[in-house]
Amino acid sequence: MIDLLDFYEHIGLLVRRGYLDEGDVYGEFADPMFLLYTDARPLIDARQKEEAAVWGDFVDLIQTMQQIDKDNNAGAANHPSQEDIYEEYNADAESPAGAPLPKQRGTRTKK
Repeated sequence: MIDLLDFYEHIGLLVRRGYLDEGDVYGEFADPMFLLYTDARPLIDARQKEEAAVWGDFVDLIQTMQQIDKDNNAGAANHPSQEDIYEEYNADAESPAGAPLPKQRGTRTKK
């Protein structure tokens, strides 16, 4: 989980600095980011109590992704349930090693 949080922290940094388009990031990563953020929220909150900047670019990026989702899909995907998280992790676990993971829950509309 920490490796994924660090990866999306890096993506957030690249978006903040203008190297990546937030609409493209939304189109490619929003669903897994929403799942991770929902699942990792207690860890993120605990770490940010110790050091406020930890995963700050990821949290900022999530807020941007939530706004794009709200604008495009009425916010339908940015609050996954625990069942959604379980089903996605289970599907990932059953994928053969080295196989590309399928696109997440539904199709994304790019900004």
